[in-house]
Amino acid sequence: MEPSAMTMLAVMKPACVAVALAFAASSAAAATLFSDDFDRPDSKSVGGGWSELERAPNDVFVNNGMLRLRDVRDGNPDAAASSMVIDATGYENVTVSFNWRTNSSNTASDSLFLSWTSVAAPAIDDTSAWTQAFKGGVDGDAHWSPEAWSTETITLTGAANGKFNLLFWTDVDAANRGFRIDYVTVTGDKLVAGAVAPVPLPAGLPLLVGGLAAFGLMKRRRARG
Repeated sequence: MEPSAMTMLAVMKPACVAVALAFAASSAAAATLFSDDFDRPDSKSVGGGWSELERAPNDVFVNNGMLRLRDVRDGNPDAAASSMVIDATGYENVTVSFNWRTNSSNTASDSLFLSWTSVAAPAIDDTSAWTQAFKGGVDGDAHWSPEAWSTETITLTGAANGKFNLLFWTDVDAANRGFRIDYVTVTGDKLVAGAVAPVPLPAGLPLLVGGLAAFGLMKRRRARG
């Protein structure tokens, strides 16, 4: 092999290795830390390890494979359900996703909230002690329909590498108003022990590698000619 070709390979090899390592470091598979699709028999309670705040049966319950929150009380929340403890120890980028829709009687003044807190959780009716992550409701004067499901995906900043609880709660103006929730899933990216953050590559490095390869090809063609 000619000295020029050897020199080219000596330069290209570290660059290619750096590109490969950077790509590998940026890829991570999210793990499921908690999930509940509420696919269980109808019940006057939530079950599945959830805690409830309700005024009477059938205000916080499972119906047709979904969580339902319905009621009005003095103060907030009007209805609420808190998850079991979710363990995100050793995980980062903790994300919660869920589907939700309104009841048929809801108006624009009714709201659904998602909050969270590190354990030990405060009282379920002390919503000011929980960190609010989401608020949703009727979009203006839009009317409810059975197909009007929305999907949310929310990153819980501060919940990484620890244990926490989720709280779904409502603020409504009448006892027959509320929300339906389904397919609650919490995911996180596993922290790698001793991992070192990758050093950002120069923006022109891919062009440099390509240019060196082209230069080597030209040299070989000239040598053959």
